[in-house]
Amino acid sequence: MLTQDRDNRFIADGFAVELAHALGRSQSARVIGPISSQLAQRLGQDAPEIGEHVNADVVVTGSIRRSEQGLRIVGAMTDVNSGYQIWSEVFDRTDNDILATQHEVASAIAAALHHTVEGGAEPPLAAEPSVDTRVYDAYLLGRYYRTLRTQADLERSVWYFERALTLDPAYLPARRGLAAALMMLSFYGDLPLADALGLAEEHLDHAFETAPEAPEVLALIGLSHYLQGNYGLAEDFLLRAVAIHPNQAEAWMWLGLTHQQQGRLHEALPALEHASQLEPLLVTSLINYANALSWSGEPERALRLLRQLASKTNESFENRDQLFRILSSISRETGDLAAAAQWADRAIAAAPASSLSLANRAVVSALLGDTKSAVDDATRARGSTAPGRATMDYLARVGIAAPGILDSVLPGGNPSQLQQRPDTPEIEWRLANLYAGMHAYFDGDLTEAIDALGKSMEGRNYPVRRADEDLFVCGSLVDALARSGSADRAAAELVECSSDLADARQQGWNSLSLAIGSVRIAVLAGDSTQASAQLETLFDTGLRNRALLRDDPVLSRLSATASYQTLFTQIGTAVAEARAQLRQVDPR
Repeated sequence: MLTQDRDNRFIADGFAVELAHALGRSQSARVIGPISSQLAQRLGQDAPEIGEHVNADVVVTGSIRRSEQGLRIVGAMTDVNSGYQIWSEVFDRTDNDILATQHEVASAIAAALHHTVEGGAEPPLAAEPSVDTRVYDAYLLGRYYRTLRTQADLERSVWYFERALTLDPAYLPARRGLAAALMMLSFYGDLPLADALGLAEEHLDHAFETAPEAPEVLALIGLSHYLQGNYGLAEDFLLRAVAIHPNQAEAWMWLGLTHQQQGRLHEALPALEHASQLEPLLVTSLINYANALSWSGEPERALRLLRQLASKTNESFENRDQLFRILSSISRETGDLAAAAQWADRAIAAAPASSLSLANRAVVSALLGDTKSAVDDATRARGSTAPGRATMDYLARVGIAAPGILDSVLPGGNPSQLQQRPDTPEIEWRLANLYAGMHAYFDGDLTEAIDALGKSMEGRNYPVRRADEDLFVCGSLVDALARSGSADRAAAELVECSSDLADARQQGWNSLSLAIGSVRIAVLAGDSTQASAQLETLFDTGLRNRALLRDDPVLSRLSATASYQTLFTQIGTAVAEARAQLRQVDPR
């Protein structure tokens, strides 16, 4: 935008969104999303350099100037490999309908792309209905804040989408955006999922009735089913969405997460990779792909991808805290506690109030033996309300890294926050029982552990958390049953656990959590030779948790073996070295 008037600041963003939408309808071209495109522009000085940052063959650039006479839009298309401009055009428009002008110019550029690059004509897009500029500006602001995925930013997003709908109740994109922001608040914020779904339902229903085959609507319905744990339904809607609009990055990302949550990691990887290719500079798309790579046994490749993006970031990059937090998490899982701590600190420096980053640093501090810092960060992460779903995930890890810490952070040490209400989604109920059951298990309350863990694992159609992490829960239920005298039921559950382990391996899981679960299942099966042999590999796999070795009722049974004692010593030495390394960086 060449005009400096503040009222015009979002017109160029609107053109980018509209152009990405017009080009994205193509079934033959991969179109980089508007978020990555705008970030690439901040990194590159010219079209070829911009294209290199997002691995694009063709870059469309342009400028907009607004005056009393109207709009002047200049568009150009550049071949990244040769650096030559292959198309350009100037559009002068006096029409005050900004959205209609955007749509017209975007369609013209889309047609030029298909004619010049692909050698054929693309069917013209149907005209978009006219919309007031104030409505569209509010929508663009809501869309921008939704991409940041923090509680505060999602709340801002909700406010802007609601403002757009107050001005124009029929504006469908704002309804879609509002439904998405509300549902994301249930994960990244403290809005209960049942409340989020209740608030979003009206907008989803209206959107579906108005445009039942719109790919954006189908994707949002898929997201709502994913959050509720209805993964089969989620997959169906998301597959329909990407079949209609193959360049919809969020739909591909949600589809990959849906595959992953069904345990099918080998199917999740290509979907998540495709999402990261469509939005290569969008933190959210890359970290989901990196996580899946790490859990499939390629953590170094995941770290390499994340470090490459981190090296490009500056303050203009939103979600840097999320990027640094996942770098910390994966470093922690590989056993590099010094790097995990440094990335955790950078995440908090980027967003000091982030409950997720505070909870993540609490996990790292607990592993380093810094109980006071772990308690302080966990307490701040918890806040004054019930922790959100993502924050609760980190807090549960704090409890495993240093049993007893949560007693001073959450009432009664019980992180479940189970709400007995008629509209509680089953996945929330199962997660709540998982947290409550694991807390009871480590506290030695076998009766409560059996009841809660049994409810958590009931059905077993899909994992409660992840296929690899559920193995720990499954083994804990077996152990609690066996020690309480329910030998037959324990034996039956052990068969299920062994089957789950085999399935997880077949589906591509190869993580630290899977390795720990495998050792525990071998112990519970009475195969001490195999358990000891597997235990010897855990240090190289990344285990740095002596508290888990010492306090876990299953792993501690190996305490008399040489492999256990060696591992215990190795972890102690590694933690001491990490602490010394961190003191050299920060002598305080």
